[in-house]
Amino acid sequence: MLVMQFIVQQGSSKVKVMRYAGYDKEKRRSVVKQVASMDKYAPEITDEMRQIFTPEELEEVEDWIKKRLHEMNRSEQKHAFERLDYYLSRASSAVALDVVELTEERVGRIYAAIAHFEHLLKKRGFKKTGLLKKHSHATRTADQAKKSDSSKEIRQTVMPL
Repeated sequence: MLVMQFIVQQGSSKVKVMRYAGYDKEKRRSVVKQVASMDKYAPEITDEMRQIFTPEELEEVEDWIKKRLHEMNRSEQKHAFERLDYYLSRASSAVALDVVELTEERVGRIYAAIAHFEHLLKKRGFKKTGLLKKHSHATRTADQAKKSDSSKEIRQTVMPL
């Protein structure tokens, strides 16, 4: 039987851990009391909680923490994917403008990540051919940024301040 409740309030960085404390016949409702709180972004069982809770309650808290961390991980992954094209475009511009230090190790990790991502997209039924022609705006943007930067350097050398 579940006896714990976890209240995550917007605008707060804490999670309230509530315990069922019986039924109030006069008010005709259950009584729930806050017995602990934990960080919303890094939930963990504290030593104080280990002393307060029964083994069954600790198991409930552990299960809730596992679910919470899983949800947070999925949310982070979804956000990363939704912004991937933007960050790839920005990274392409940084490489085109030569504003980042490229090492063999770093470039190797990037190529490996791209190859793995391409493999996963192919598994999901997406092929590169055709899609690149339809959506090649990002490539053109990086090339234009490089040309734009080169022309600024030329103008600065021709017209001294």
